[in-house]
Amino acid sequence: MKTISEAGKHFDWIHPDPDRSVYELRSGEEIVASLACESSIDSATAETSGGAFELKRFGYANPHVLVRKKGGEKEEARFDSSETEPGLLKLANGRQFHWEGHLWRAEWAWNATSGDRVVSFKRDFEVGEKHEGSVEVHGESPHLDLLILVGWYLILIAATSSGGE
Repeated sequence: MKTISEAGKHFDWIHPDPDRSVYELRSGEEIVASLACESSIDSATAETSGGAFELKRFGYANPHVLVRKKGGEKEEARFDSSETEPGLLKLANGRQFHWEGHLWRAEWAWNATSGDRVVSFKRDFEVGEKHEGSVEVHGESPHLDLLILVGWYLILIAATSSGGE
């Protein structure tokens, strides 16, 4: 499996089996990552060439998502959002990325603290259909794996919360 940064700048999230909550990130026909959600979408397992991660959503009043290496205890990243802020992803190394979302336009993005866009997402969902979308990489970051995986997970959570699933 190629790394996400080796595979290019444009990717597609594919939902190959609508009976399962498993998503594949593809560069052309090549799978470069996967995300498998539990039935409640409160947790997911993601895999890239860089390793496997566990994503877990907590809370409703002050929702947040924790990311750990699969089987690990150390927090790799934490995403927090509120009614007034779309969200902030804080990585274990101190780097931060701002989540920008436009639910009605079905577009989202991760921006660096400088304001530069790093990754953007466009969702292509239909109620009762496969959940798919596209990803564009706009900037360089050694954290593309986490940004793309956490971003797609947040989009799936939003679809579930808004009745789009």
